[in-house]
Amino acid sequence: MKNILFILILRKWMKAIKHSPQMRPGLEGLANSGSRHCGVSNLLQWEIPEFTKLIRQGYIIFICLLALAACKEEPTDPAEPTSEELISRTWQVQSVQVNGQAEDAADYSNFRFTFNANQTYRFLNPDEQQGSWQLTGNGTLLILNRGTEQEQQVPIFELSETELLLEFTEESEKLGTTRTRFALAL
Repeated sequence: MKNILFILILRKWMKAIKHSPQMRPGLEGLANSGSRHCGVSNLLQWEIPEFTKLIRQGYIIFICLLALAACKEEPTDPAEPTSEELISRTWQVQSVQVNGQAEDAADYSNFRFTFNANQTYRFLNPDEQQGSWQLTGNGTLLILNRGTEQEQQVPIFELSETELLLEFTEESEKLGTTRTRFALAL
């Protein structure tokens, strides 16, 4: 829209200059006035008002163009959701890996991980677990039950509007370290 307005104004101004007999070179403007006198005062008297008018028009056009250029259209994209907003929903287990191997022996289709906006959670798996959650590390670390004996740090490998990838680590004297990775979706 700005470009069209600029082009229209510029064309009008150029047309005014082109068709103005007073702005033609030489004394052609004086010849059209019927005066045979070639004095400097007649030349100035004839050309200066028209020239001043064109200068004022040019100045106005320049100011308009400056104003148009200053009116920058800002994108109206909605703000990106925060990590807390992204994780605050109910997630369903899509797949599970234990120590890097796909876990197909159990049925995880009824497992649900719910993270509430008030920073409480509820996990529905064979056992129900509840507690509090907090994100740290720029949304890459989930801390469950901070400051309690059940505190657990859970790395987040992926967090988007539709996917969440978490890895729980458990230490056992019999089995050693077990890493269970959950791929979750809405």
